[in-house]
Amino acid sequence: MGFFSKPEDEVVFSNVIPEPTGFALKLIGNLFKKFDPIAVERPLFAVAEVNQQSQAVNNSVTPFKINVRAQDFGHQGKGGGDFRSEIMGYGPGQMKFDVSVVMTKGSNEEKKAGVLEVGQPFMSDVCDRELHFHHHKNR
Repeated sequence: MGFFSKPEDEVVFSNVIPEPTGFALKLIGNLFKKFDPIAVERPLFAVAEVNQQSQAVNNSVTPFKINVRAQDFGHQGKGGGDFRSEIMGYGPGQMKFDVSVVMTKGSNEEKKAGVLEVGQPFMSDVCDRELHFHHHKNR
């Protein structure tokens, strides 16, 4: 099975994950909450505060949730190994994703924000090997 697909559902990459339900996951979730009170949500301010040219946006509005879904770029049936190898197997412009946002917590109304097209895929030595989270100064 590939990184961008699974047999029973579509794959959606998001900044929000469901609250853990099993005993062990709840235990781990409670541990994470000691360091980050909202451990199942990653803030999106960094995306909302710049435009496509990386220039600051005045009076930006940050959505609560972003959903990124793979378009059909031939990814079904591929993969099964390391996701990094799978990603590097695509050519420039081949990977395309539909991007939508949910503006407020509790809402299910998705608004299409655009399409993300990956140019030349690349891997980073630092971010690929180091887990880190960027937190907003006001959170």
